[in-house]
Amino acid sequence: MSFTLELFEPPDIARVLAELAGVLRPTGRLAIVSLDASGDSGLVVSAYSWLHRHFPHWIDCRPIEVLRLLGEAGYRTTRTETLGLFGLSVMAVFAGVAAIIG
Repeated sequence: MSFTLELFEPPDIARVLAELAGVLRPTGRLAIVSLDASGDSGLVVSAYSWLHRHFPHWIDCRPIEVLRLLGEAGYRTTRTETLGLFGLSVMAVFAGVAAIIG
């Protein structure tokens, strides 16, 4: 999933992750690329967040705490990489369902 999870409303993200866990094969992994809200919140992030609030039909993605959301949904992160995109923090995450990974 690339810049997809952050398109959902916050209460719906847990339901999306639960549905994904239900369709993963026992050894399956989930890969997510997302704007990251847990990083530095500098001027670019503040400006981007303002644009998202005022023009959500043009600036549709918003930074989310993807690692926290995955953990709360029962996933175990196996690899992460933090990247940058025009001054915004981007997180690439590989995860599997914790019960499966063990």
